[in-house]
Amino acid sequence: MQDLVSLKVITLNFSMNLERIPDLSSAPYLETITLRWCSNLRDLPSSLQHLEKLTLLDFSFCKNLRSLPSFYKATSLTKLNLTDCSNLCSFPEVMDTMERLYELDLSGTALKELPSSIANLIGLKALNMNDCENLVCLPDSLCKLKSLERFYLKGCSRLEIFPEIMDTMERLYKLDLSRTALKELPSSIANLIGLKDLNMSDCENFVCLPDSLCKLKSLKSFHLKGCSRLEIFPKIMDTMKRLYELDLSETALKELPSSIANLIGLKDLDMMHCENLVCLPDSLCKLKSLERFYLHGCSRLEIFPEVMDTMEELYMLDLLGTALKELPSSIGNLIGLKDLIMNNCQNLVCLPDSFCKLKSLERFYLKGCSRLQIFPEIMETMKRLYQLDLSGTALKELPSSIGNLIGLKYLKMNNCENLVCLPDSFYKLKSLKRFYLKGCSRLEIFPEIMDTMERLYELDLSGTALKQLPSSIGNLIGLRDLKMNNCENLVCLLDSFYKLKSLERFYLKGCSRFEIFPEIMETMKRLYRLDLSGTALNELPSSIGNLIGLKELNMNNCKNFVCLPDSFCKLKSLKRFYLKGCSRLEIFSEIMETMKRLYELDLCGTALKELPSSIANLIGLKYLKMNNCESLVCLPDSFYKLKSLQRFYLKGCSRLEIFPEIMDTMERLYELDLSGTALKELPSSIGNLIGLKDLKIEQLLLEIGDFPGNNGNHEEVELNMNNCKNFVCLPDSFCKLKSLKRFYLKGCSRLEIFPEIMDTMKRFFYKLKSLWCLSLCGLSNLIVKNLFTAVGGRPVNQKDPHGLSSLKQLDLSESNLENLPTTIKQFQLHELILRNCKRLKSLPELPPSLEHLDAHDCTSLEDISSIKNLFKQALFCHDRPYQSLVLDFSNCFKLGDKGVGNDIDADDNTSLEEVSGIKKVLKQALFCNSLGWLFTNCFLLDQKAASGPETPKLEMPFEHMVTLLKDYHQATPESKKRNIIVTCVPGSEIPEWFDFKSVGSSMNIQLPSEWCSNNSWINFPSFVASAVVSVPDSSYTGGEFDITCECHLKSRNGDNDCFSSSSSFSFGSRLSDHVFLVYDGFKVRVIVKSKASNNRIYIEATFNFYLEELDSSECEVKQCGVHRLFAN
Repeated sequence: MQDLVSLKVITLNFSMNLERIPDLSSAPYLETITLRWCSNLRDLPSSLQHLEKLTLLDFSFCKNLRSLPSFYKATSLTKLNLTDCSNLCSFPEVMDTMERLYELDLSGTALKELPSSIANLIGLKALNMNDCENLVCLPDSLCKLKSLERFYLKGCSRLEIFPEIMDTMERLYKLDLSRTALKELPSSIANLIGLKDLNMSDCENFVCLPDSLCKLKSLKSFHLKGCSRLEIFPKIMDTMKRLYELDLSETALKELPSSIANLIGLKDLDMMHCENLVCLPDSLCKLKSLERFYLHGCSRLEIFPEVMDTMEELYMLDLLGTALKELPSSIGNLIGLKDLIMNNCQNLVCLPDSFCKLKSLERFYLKGCSRLQIFPEIMETMKRLYQLDLSGTALKELPSSIGNLIGLKYLKMNNCENLVCLPDSFYKLKSLKRFYLKGCSRLEIFPEIMDTMERLYELDLSGTALKQLPSSIGNLIGLRDLKMNNCENLVCLLDSFYKLKSLERFYLKGCSRFEIFPEIMETMKRLYRLDLSGTALNELPSSIGNLIGLKELNMNNCKNFVCLPDSFCKLKSLKRFYLKGCSRLEIFSEIMETMKRLYELDLCGTALKELPSSIANLIGLKYLKMNNCESLVCLPDSFYKLKSLQRFYLKGCSRLEIFPEIMDTMERLYELDLSGTALKELPSSIGNLIGLKDLKIEQLLLEIGDFPGNNGNHEEVELNMNNCKNFVCLPDSFCKLKSLKRFYLKGCSRLEIFPEIMDTMKRFFYKLKSLWCLSLCGLSNLIVKNLFTAVGGRPVNQKDPHGLSSLKQLDLSESNLENLPTTIKQFQLHELILRNCKRLKSLPELPPSLEHLDAHDCTSLEDISSIKNLFKQALFCHDRPYQSLVLDFSNCFKLGDKGVGNDIDADDNTSLEEVSGIKKVLKQALFCNSLGWLFTNCFLLDQKAASGPETPKLEMPFEHMVTLLKDYHQATPESKKRNIIVTCVPGSEIPEWFDFKSVGSSMNIQLPSEWCSNNSWINFPSFVASAVVSVPDSSYTGGEFDITCECHLKSRNGDNDCFSSSSSFSFGSRLSDHVFLVYDGFKVRVIVKSKASNNRIYIEATFNFYLEELDSSECEVKQCGVHRLFAN
């Protein structure tokens, strides 16, 4: 043990297997011992007390530590931390004085008491015993801790008695007794003459305070919140100057003593939710320092005391939810009051006339005072009151003296359902900026505005009973926002409307009786948004053109609207015009002048039969929507002149049989939706849509996006002709759609051949050089076979480099094929979709470029042995840094071990040559970006079903994969991509080869301390994580969830780092227990390279598995496992 002479520090945090530490008497210079989270440590050596140099002992979270040896001879000790040593039941006697120990943390221990010799800790400043739930008593000698400054007993739920303090304690300034079982405090509490902060919150058994409380002259903050049995507050027999905060909220107090006035320094008095409080003392006015008084929720307080003297400092008074019926006339003595909150005082019936004397009042809230019918006369001006909320009151009117609120800026009267009139003096509120009257359903008349109001910029009259606005509305010269939505009695607007020169937004949505819009006699420059949706308008006035600043006009669902004025074209600033649902609009007016700025026009659901040829004058039009125009029979020949058009929607135009010829090129149109039309063919000039990105016929979508190999132009064309049930042919010019990248023909049940070009199909596809995605979902087998016959006669890659060489995605979902043509391997596909091919039995050799194969719900699929060739490809490519491989065979119920193939399925009879082949295949797969094997609901691959003499299916490849991951760690940095591996297979057990297994969703593992080699970090640990997810309810119908593996790495010096990895899965019904395997080594490497150093070597990892997102509540993680990976 001579080697320990120079030892100064021992740090063995998170040493889960450590049960004891050796005799340390031969380490005389030891200064620090830190053994945090050593959960199996039970005993400590007695030699600790002889370590005279020892300054720090930290055994926090050592949950099995049961005893502590005497340590009083360790005279240099300054800190002793025993936090959450939950089995520590006793504290040793302190046989001699210890001057240097100033911090002792016993929180969360099982101590029942402290020894009386605790008084020998004469230098102790902080004693923490929070959450010592077994603590029942404290020693009388506690008062001898003369240096004690902070004493924490929060959560000591069995501590019923606080000891007598037999001597003064000058230095104790903070005492936390919250959530204890104390019933009372001793009268000797007054000996805590230095106490500043006393917290007794949530002491639910506490019933009384000692009369000596007033002797705590240093007390500043006293919290009694939640002491629900405290009914009486003691008399304060002497003044207390320093107490500035008193929290009595949620107590059972019925009243306060009149001597409360002796709290002459009190600034904050909180009595919120004192539901038994019935009265306040008259002496309240003597609290001259009081600034904030909270009575929120004191539901039995009916009377507020007279304020017999002025109170200058009180600026916040919260009476919300009290039972007050009125305020005293002396309320005016609160001369400093700024905020008066009386929301939801449902018994309040009147306010005193002296209200106007509150000269400092700035905000007054009366929202929800449902019995307040009369607002008092304001006999004097009130300059400072700027916000008044009367919403939901029973007021029928406002007094004419409301004009004396000369500083009022915001007046809210929303949902004052009894309000019938406003005073004529309303116009005198010269400072008013916003006035809200929404939902005042009996207000029929708005007063005349006899003088200009410059500052009022927002007026909300929505839901009122107004029939019209006054002719003097023009005097609101600063009005910007006028809201009259759902004013169902409104029938007209006066001609003076145009005088609102500052108006920017006018909302009349849902004014269902509003039939006539007034003439606009002068130009209105600032009005840019007009909402007339849901009104009864038949037409717009010809003078609408005077709205020269109008940018947005909304007339959706104007069911009576029949025509537009010819002057419509004069709205030169108009950008958006909405006429959706104007079901009687049969004619769109001629556009006699060009309109440069109109870029969005919505005519969906109108009765239009055609568009005028002058539609071409909308030279700035980008978005034209005509969905569900069921009367539309033709489009103008001038359609092609809309050179700015980008999106044109005609979905559901069920009588449109002919699409016009496109006489000139249209470069910008990229989305054309012809879904649900009666088109039988496209015009031969369709090729002039050279910029087409989205073309929909029935469900025909043509879309340009950002895809790999797009040469940086970010344009891709998608042609979706799904469910075009009348569609029989494509024009020869179709091949001119040079940008076409995705082509969908799902459900085109009458399309069996490509008319007239079937013989030249090779040439046809040869010209579609940009075709990226082709969907033949649900088409006849003939079409599919014709495709492969046309382009399969010669290898695409070799002899026909421009044919379908750009095709990356092929969707054959829902086809009736039993086998795929062998020529499929000649395509350069990245993605092959075979979902719901119910008759498909086997897969041929697939293209070597394939990255994603989706065979979900191929319920007859039995043989996929050919997928082994995918793993043999050179996936490690520098020119394809985002290479991935995902194979999804979920719900392939017939897929068993024989169908997976020898190179994937290995058993006891697997030859060495075959095993070598597995290694070779997997080694190449490791260098792709991500690798996914999903065998969800492939029950024949269940590990349990394969148990016995044979190796469980898929286990041997996984073992080889782990071996190869070690090689991956040692590879050169430039060869390493972001490598993620995800696997799912039926099963209910963690694979046998996993190093660590645990029941449940979390576990801890230890890391060898020698994993760092020559500071190169090459041998950093990585992990393969596994989880068994169970579905206990057999009625589970499937869904989606994420599996997240969260890892906390703990270093030798106590630092923590965290990372997580998530993968998403989607399951159908028939789901059983499944095993998931996740690997993501990249994140660990980033942490190690960026944060690790010689003294931050990670020694432990804690893993937690979570199920998140949709439908995961029915599933749970039953088991978890971790396999450590080291390169060396």
